[in-house]
Amino acid sequence: LHLLSRRQRQMCIRDSFWGDAGSCTLDYLSEGYIQWTITVPGAVIVSFEGNLHFNKLGTPFGTFDHAISAYGTIGTEDVKYGLSKGKWEVEFTGIATAANGDMYSVVDGATLAFSVTK
Repeated sequence: LHLLSRRQRQMCIRDSFWGDAGSCTLDYLSEGYIQWTITVPGAVIVSFEGNLHFNKLGTPFGTFDHAISAYGTIGTEDVKYGLSKGKWEVEFTGIATAANGDMYSVVDGATLAFSVTK
């Protein structure tokens, strides 16, 4: 029972978004991490430059940005330093670069709502 309740506390909030060039998945992991994955069908992605824009719902002061620079299509960002208890929304934007030099805008406006309870 103890292991089950611990596993349940570590569950994440996940959503997927589709756009013209590809798709992305956003996960909020309860420990204060955002995990992102991008997919661009038919392209070999070699780098990704993006941003996570956080907005604390109900207050004009709870916003911050977290820049992403990665070689590949998946990453986990430690954002707990900016998160306080309450309801949040994060917006994910970015540009993926393929091996042939083509650039793809990945799902502008992908947003994920989550709550911080600690």
